[in-house]
Amino acid sequence: MKKPGNLCTVILVSVLVFASTRSARAQVQAEDLKNFLDSEFPGLQMQVNATAEAQPEENITVILQFVARANVSISYCSLGVYGFLNSSDRLLMANISDNDVLLDNEAKTFSRTFQVPEQVWGVTYGEVSLTYTADFGVFRLAFPNLVTGFMMTSVVNVYLENLEGELSELDEEYGQLNATYWQLYQSYTSLQASLGELETTRTATAVAAVTAVFFALTTVYLLVRRPKQNW
Repeated sequence: MKKPGNLCTVILVSVLVFASTRSARAQVQAEDLKNFLDSEFPGLQMQVNATAEAQPEENITVILQFVARANVSISYCSLGVYGFLNSSDRLLMANISDNDVLLDNEAKTFSRTFQVPEQVWGVTYGEVSLTYTADFGVFRLAFPNLVTGFMMTSVVNVYLENLEGELSELDEEYGQLNATYWQLYQSYTSLQASLGELETTRTATAVAAVTAVFFALTTVYLLVRRPKQNW
């Protein structure tokens, strides 16, 4: 009779662990997102949340949300996400669009996940195009072709980081080579000084030897040339 109870306990613990794991993962994913746009229009709020930072060939998740404050009819909405090839040429990386969306004091969310192209880096750019009408009962407002642009996810320039890393390594190697050069230069200077001292010693020795030989020859010459005495 105890086994079913133990089995139920194990199942309950497993369910709680699984639920807490999913909750932690959802919290991490939410923390990775950043709000890049929060605009208020008559009867309508618009938000764009997206991945805060990414690298080339990594994924970016972008979420477009509308919250209606009245009876809203969206004829057309579009969100384009642009990157910059080599940080210069604009490239459309993803697009979210829809037509004829009816919102009666409610919210509508669009989501898209896409991969950043290899040569894209720097700050990305988002652009929302929107056409809608808001019915407040006593009056109705129309907003054709609203366009809003904003900066989005920052894509890390891994190529520049790699170059900076290689440059740092080269600077370190240069420092080592420079230190080795100065050590060799100091050794060369010391050796040159020693050779100078040795050369001076050799010169002095040679002068002394020549002087001695000259003195000896002079002495012999004087002895030979000395006149003989008659006894």
